[in-house]
Amino acid sequence: MEKDILFEFNLAKGRKSIALFILSSLLLLILISITENKISNNFDKYTEILIFFLLSYVVLLLILFKRLLKSCFARPLKIQCKDGQFILPNFYFGKKVVSIADIYSVEPISLRGKVLGLILGVSNQSRMFVDKQCFRMPEDFQVFKRLISEVVDKRPGGDEKLAIKKLSISHEEKIRAATTLLFILLLAIYFLATAGQFDFGDDFGFVLAGAGSKRVFENLEIYRVFSSVFIHANFFHLFMNLLILGAVGDVLEKAISSLRFLNIFFIATLSGFFILFLFSYDESGAGASGGIYGLCEAYFCLKYKYEKFLPGSVNAGTLNTLVWLLALQFTLEILVFENIGISNHIGGFVAGFLYLYFAPLGATLETIDQPVLAEKILCCGLGLSFAAGLGYFLSRYYGFI
Repeated sequence: MEKDILFEFNLAKGRKSIALFILSSLLLLILISITENKISNNFDKYTEILIFFLLSYVVLLLILFKRLLKSCFARPLKIQCKDGQFILPNFYFGKKVVSIADIYSVEPISLRGKVLGLILGVSNQSRMFVDKQCFRMPEDFQVFKRLISEVVDKRPGGDEKLAIKKLSISHEEKIRAATTLLFILLLAIYFLATAGQFDFGDDFGFVLAGAGSKRVFENLEIYRVFSSVFIHANFFHLFMNLLILGAVGDVLEKAISSLRFLNIFFIATLSGFFILFLFSYDESGAGASGGIYGLCEAYFCLKYKYEKFLPGSVNAGTLNTLVWLLALQFTLEILVFENIGISNHIGGFVAGFLYLYFAPLGATLETIDQPVLAEKILCCGLGLSFAAGLGYFLSRYYGFI
């Protein structure tokens, strides 16, 4: 840009964001202190560690509260394009600064036909999401979008920009076959478990018959390794898993292919199963949490290692949604749920990250979602194993064999 340009920053949006974070954090701290939960019940055992984390969290809230008060008396903030730099104010991190010369792509992000903002591809940095609401005046965003697009379109590197554009279009056109299949299967198995009672109560006989057990190999009940992932002890646990599956599956499967998506789910599930029974005192366990958490960590790995290969739609909204959903599930596990296998979650997390980190993803934008032959064979083997284990359990439970 040949001349300096200033836009008015939307202070009201920043204030609302910080105020909401502070209020929700205080509410969480109050709930933890006045209810029976894992933290309050073990406070005497881990006093020093819990006090350290509590004080750190309070310090963070005080810093944000100070920024909130300061913004009420400070001069209006500006979004700046000057001296070859794009400067975007940020209440949480001070400000974001990127060199305009390093911006190699501009992708509008839309939801139901409404533009939410822009994804700027920045060399040697993560993608940068510019929220439309950061601009106080809607017309300012349109001016910024036009100016930054004109600058980037004049530069060389058309092949890379064209590849990103094509991948973004193909990403939107793909269907989420594996996500939909898992979604339907998990719901169907849960309703099978409750069908015998003709209501939505929990059939713990069904759960115990198919759940994983430490004695799975001693009793030669190998099917439990594969059937346990599809069984949930209560509807709220299933509901949270389905929410997270929908959020991560919407972008991860389209980016890496349905086959790779299933491989990560299966391997993370098995990893969570064995970690749970190696390092946990629980006698049995069930649920898809290990596989779901593996998919989440695979998404984080994708953003960490392969972000330049991805269309902007993978970066917009999904990360924030996942973080909030995982935080909500963590809160519920503290305050509401009992007998949650944390080691199962950790096992799934590790497996999901390692699979995608070492997976032979394509070296170009167009080949990132093309699994190699070994992955196809692995998916067939794992898919048949889980299908056989689940089928054997259902047939045995309902008396067919």
